[in-house]
Amino acid sequence: MNKKIFFVALLIMTGIILGLIIFYLPKATATPANARYVPDKRCYLCHKEQAKSHIKDKHANSFKSLTDNNQEDNPKCLICHTTGYGKPGGFVDKKSTPELKDVGCQACHGPGSAHVELGLSKEQKRLAIDLNVSNSCLKCHEIHKEHIDIKKK
Repeated sequence: MNKKIFFVALLIMTGIILGLIIFYLPKATATPANARYVPDKRCYLCHKEQAKSHIKDKHANSFKSLTDNNQEDNPKCLICHTTGYGKPGGFVDKKSTPELKDVGCQACHGPGSAHVELGLSKEQKRLAIDLNVSNSCLKCHEIHKEHIDIKKK
């Protein structure tokens, strides 16, 4: 009987401890409203491994497909093939904001200025950028019917 009480008490204590840990862990939040887009080079300074991967990825050259298909001024295309198009401080055009052409880090994570400007605390930086990126993928990867199939050209 004492063993049963011990295991029940242990189970309850474990649940309480896990609950407290989960409750007090810092949570990723949405990007601050006043955040601005920064060049991806700023991201690459600290996130070297991610930079190596991103540079090789087709997202890093997504604007080229617009140029190849004479669509670099098409708003429907710019939403998915640039960073921040249609948002404050986001891509405007190739001449004005060349650092935001292509799909960069902030296309998924949101504007990074608050993340970059914070002190060195890793936890604080984590809270200043949107880590919940899974929903951002669907905005572009659930392509509309009139999407140009460049492979057919």
